[in-house]
Amino acid sequence: MKTLTEKEAREANGMTHPAILPRAFQLDLHLPANHEIQDIVNDYGLQSFYMRETYCDKYSYALITKDFIEDLTGIIGGKTAIEVAAGPGWLSYWLRKRGARVILTTDNMSWHKNEERIFAPGITKGDAAETVLKTNTDFVILSWPYMDKMASKIWEAMAPGQKMVYIGEGEGGCCADDTFFSMVLASDEEGLNWEKRVKSLLQWQGLHDRCHVLEKK
Repeated sequence: MKTLTEKEAREANGMTHPAILPRAFQLDLHLPANHEIQDIVNDYGLQSFYMRETYCDKYSYALITKDFIEDLTGIIGGKTAIEVAAGPGWLSYWLRKRGARVILTTDNMSWHKNEERIFAPGITKGDAAETVLKTNTDFVILSWPYMDKMASKIWEAMAPGQKMVYIGEGEGGCCADDTFFSMVLASDEEGLNWEKRVKSLLQWQGLHDRCHVLEKK
């Protein structure tokens, strides 16, 4: 793979440059395995940065790969799940394709003016906390919540015994608020332990997200 200049990398932000492996990063067409993209997302410098920006704008802040989806499908097992604050909905889409019982995918659509977004089938409009309150499921999936009270409200809306699949950065990062992490730790002391993360989630260079399964007690 040839090295791009900064100008070429910027132009490739639309996923049109042949050196950017467009198929591997077009989530509506292809679910890549970790080995297909690991070196690129970790070590490709400027190109990785612009690929990351495009991928986040179009599909998902979390990298969705075959390995990660298979691990999450195994964690959910035969139980039910919803995804709230789901963005374009591709995480739920691929989980369902792999057999996970994700029965509802919602987002409040506050970012709907972003014309770069490519929506997965099946996403509906809904408030995250209200959806959790109204829907009785075993798992709540929350990926890259904004740095406000939303994640805290979702956690408060969950019933004892429910589990959250949390994907995002930890305390002090670019997700949720301090109240959310305090509530999680009060309920599931070991839930955010780095060693207990779902290790198949890849990170873009410069991001520090992880996936944890958290139980509300």
